[in-house]
Amino acid sequence: MVVWKDASGVYHAEKRTGILFSGDDILEVIQQAMDSLTPGRTVKEHVRVVSSGTVTRTLDTGAGPAEGLRIPSYTILDIPATIQVESAGGVPGGESLNRRDGHPLSERRSG
Repeated sequence: MVVWKDASGVYHAEKRTGILFSGDDILEVIQQAMDSLTPGRTVKEHVRVVSSGTVTRTLDTGAGPAEGLRIPSYTILDIPATIQVESAGGVPGGESLNRRDGHPLSERRSG
């Protein structure tokens, strides 16, 4: 499964049979892509994000869409692109995406 952005700025989750989901919110499309993998799988499946994007978190609560991203078991989320986290006013937050336990997500870089 690959998540990519077209020239109009719309994100798509696509597998070999075609586009499954499209939308303006990169994290929603990533989540839909992960949720559409084989249910009850016992071997790892991949979601690869090849286009950069920006997510916004609110200043008052600190809540944001990144806190709702759930990575199911047996899922490899490969993001060689950049996901910028910004505050509500569009100011870069300088933050990274973290696991629910607060530790950074491990990353794998291509050579």
